Amino acid sequence: MAAERSDKNTEFVHDLLFAAADLHPQKTALLTEARNWSYADLAAAVVLTAKQLKANGVLPGQRVLIILPNSADTIIAVMACSQIGAIFIVLSEEVRPFHLEHIFADASPVLLITSASFYGLNQLCIEKSGVAWALADTVVDNSPEGALLRSEWVREGEERDDTSIACLIYTSGSTGMPKAIVSCHNQICFAVRAISKRLAYRPDDIVGCFLPFSFDYGFYQVYLSFYCGCTLAAGSQQDIGPHLFNRLSAWGVTCLPVSPVILKAMIVLLERRRYKELPPLRMITNTGGYLPHPQIDAFLSVFPACGVYLMYGLTECKRVSIMLPEEFATKRFSVGRPLDGTACYVLDADGHTLPPGEIGELVVTGPHVMKGYWNAEELTRKRFRYRDGQYTLFTGDQCAMDEDGFIFFHGRLDDLFKHNGFRVSSLEIEKAANDIPGVTGSALIIPAVYGDPLVLFVTGNHLTESLLTEALLQRLEPVKIPDKIHIVDKFPLTANGKTDKEKLKTFTSTQIL
Repeated sequence: MAAERSDKNTEFVHDLLFAAADLHPQKTALLTEARNWSYADLAAAVVLTAKQLKANGVLPGQRVLIILPNSADTIIAVMACSQIGAIFIVLSEEVRPFHLEHIFADASPVLLITSASFYGLNQLCIEKSGVAWALADTVVDNSPEGALLRSEWVREGEERDDTSIACLIYTSGSTGMPKAIVSCHNQICFAVRAISKRLAYRPDDIVGCFLPFSFDYGFYQVYLSFYCGCTLAAGSQQDIGPHLFNRLSAWGVTCLPVSPVILKAMIVLLERRRYKELPPLRMITNTGGYLPHPQIDAFLSVFPACGVYLMYGLTECKRVSIMLPEEFATKRFSVGRPLDGTACYVLDADGHTLPPGEIGELVVTGPHVMKGYWNAEELTRKRFRYRDGQYTLFTGDQCAMDEDGFIFFHGRLDDLFKHNGFRVSSLEIEKAANDIPGVTGSALIIPAVYGDPLVLFVTGNHLTESLLTEALLQRLEPVKIPDKIHIVDKFPLTANGKTDKEKLKTFTSTQIL
């Protein structure tokens, strides 16, 4: 379907939907547990919601915070913000006040669109912020008659530059608090086109999404589905359980983006034969965390015709590389080749390009390299720089490239790492732990091998593991909670008086309280 549309009609995020609605208005665009949506109905709902946002005084360039579950309401609110030129920010309903207060102050949103349940749990934090808020059903019009509004699908704001900011994506940062990556319309649309060319979603595909829309890998499934004119089936993380295959089969899912957690759950269900029938999967994709090869092999033993697309990227440029299924056999430990229009280099500490096979920092250039970080000029200058006249992302990832241009990932240069498929900062977790009354110090041990347990050591008074876990859950999303927490008398120190994490890794049970 992408070949049937002009890319001139996909300059802005909302055009991904409107162009699809122009081509096939009555086709099913979205499947949810609540109802099914045609492209026409979604487009009409966006038009009505955009008018409602304007009526609420939202202006171009202002920030709108959206904290909702995976739903049509989230998609409609995002597209409506795009249509009127507002900057949307999608957050997980699992965000805690510890971070929410920071985001309120950092982004200065003019409106929060949320659910009654989230507001009820976070009322004090929301009211303290002074940010105007509205329940989704008072802003999002999700019962339109699409055919009556088709004439209004014209692009409001055609005079806008597509380099204007579309959204802020908050992710774990090396400062210990979430940092927002500034994503512009043209950067998102380029990434969608480049990823689509490599993955080749088809108009008859049904894309199952059980990843949170607050996770960019999750919401890009919306963009990709609309761009390719296929159907998106929006599930939730709660579906990743005993009935997962039944849900996939009921929806007829053919394309499934998976995290390590999702694939592991699928393998367990397959081993236990917990399914009535197998879904018609023709491809799975992965990014955000390493998929163990034994699990890939176990999956393919049941789905031998299903293509496995391994991908690598950072939110700062969305996607760097994709490895095709036919390349997996010969480049088993690679994360693929760079996307079309993307150039990658491996540099040494002095900024010199390294030859094939040598490990150094990966840098990326291309139209999808984002604008930088919101309210963080120093960090932006560090990670986004001009090199040989090109705007370049210094990824902080240790990589090598072979003679064929395939990228091999070898780790990070900073304290950021992936846990359960999500980017996490050790400093972020330590900062949350240090905020707990009674804690005098904390040290997180980053897993040496993906999939190993995440271990937190703390010192303090009158502490228990259950108390610490409960207190951390009040400050962090569940995916960031350490797998093990150990309370110790004191930390071993280096010669410079800093916590010696290497020695902590060797602590025995007799040294742990």
